[in-house]
Order: sequence, then C-alpha cells, then structure tokens
Amino acid sequence: MNFENNSADSSSKTIAEVYRPMTRRTFLKGAAGAMAGMAGLVAALKPLLALERGELTLDALLQKHYRELKPEELTRILRSLEDKCEREFGVRPSINAPKPLEGVQFAYALNLGRCIGCRKCAYACLKENNQSRESDEDIEMSYIRVLELKKGEINLEASTPYYDPATVPQPDKYYMPVQCHQCKDSPCTKVCPVQATWQEPDGVITVDYNWCIG
Repeated sequence: MNFENNSADSSSKTIAEVYRPMTRRTFLKGAAGAMAGMAGLVAALKPLLALERGELTLDALLQKHYRELKPEELTRILRSLEDKCEREFGVRPSINAPKPLEGVQFAYALNLGRCIGCRKCAYACLKENNQSRESDEDIEMSYIRVLELKKGEINLEASTPYYDPATVPQPDKYYMPVQCHQCKDSPCTKVCPVQATWQEPDGVITVDYNWCIG
C-alpha cells in the first residue's frame, strides 16, 4: 500500500525507486564508509560480521524487499525456513504467505475493561516469536508491554510496566497492553525510510524484518 503523499502511478514503481534516499544496501555502505557515527557503524557492521561468522547467508543479507519477491523466490524462501526449522527443532512446519483478499478488511480491537494485567499475552508473544527474556523486569525485548495506570487517569508518563503480575488486578489500577494496534492511519509505516513496515490493502500492518535497518 502506498503512502498518501505518493503519486497515483507510484504503485508500479519498485521500492528503490519510491524510496531513493535509503535502501538496506546504501545504508550499510554509507554507514561503514563514512565512519561518522559509531552507532551507525555498529549497526552497519552487525550483519556483515554475522555473514563472516556463517550466521547469515549472502542471499539473506541481500534479500529483496518482500513485495518485490517473485512467486518462485518467495516459495524458495518459505521452503528454506521450513528446512531450517526442521533441522533445528525436528519439526517441519507448513509456512505460507497468503495475499490480501479483495473485499476483506481486518480490524483490531482491545477491550481495556477486560484486561487484568496478567501479561499472558506478552508471554505468549515471546514464545511465538522466540524472543529471549530473563525475567519480568527484562521487558525491553518484548513486542508487547502492559502498562499499569491509576483508574481515572490516562497519563502514560505516570504509568509503569514494572509491576508484579501475581498481584493483579489492583482495585485502584487499570491495565493497557501496548502493542501494534493495527492503526487505520498508521504513523509508523509513513516514517520508515526503507518501508520495512507497510499496510496491506486489507488493513493489516506488515513488517519485513529482514529489510529493517534498525
């Protein structure tokens, strides 16, 4: 799905043509060559070091944007992911990538009145996405953070994710999971310089993790 400020014919353009200022490759080349900022240099070298250690293949490093993949390329990538899972875990999954259906629109709803702050949604997300998390205090790596707020207030600055889920719900508190809310007019997709995240025609916000430059 194109950004609102794109021209009407931009849908026929490639990702590189629409987003000329930066691509994954130009970011890696520019950050490594300029040596202007250590943080940028580290970000650029990380995938290159992973390639040298054998943790990343050249195909993975130079992988096309998801929406530029040809059907045979996408099939090859999905099969390689199935092979990798079978080698590492002894289970072969069936991975597919269904396209949005015309006339179908998805929506996301969150009922704050039902949330009790148990964090089970965050734990399930961590397990599904194979994220590491040492303890309840180590929540920075979680896609979902659950905030505890005082009833009657919506001041997020006064909220805290550091509470004991074994003592919830507290009578004077309410809880708000912070995750992707699948916004209809999503600001995150508009500011990504390489369009690693975008909104599909059916409303679903999608992320190409291999394309993200951090």
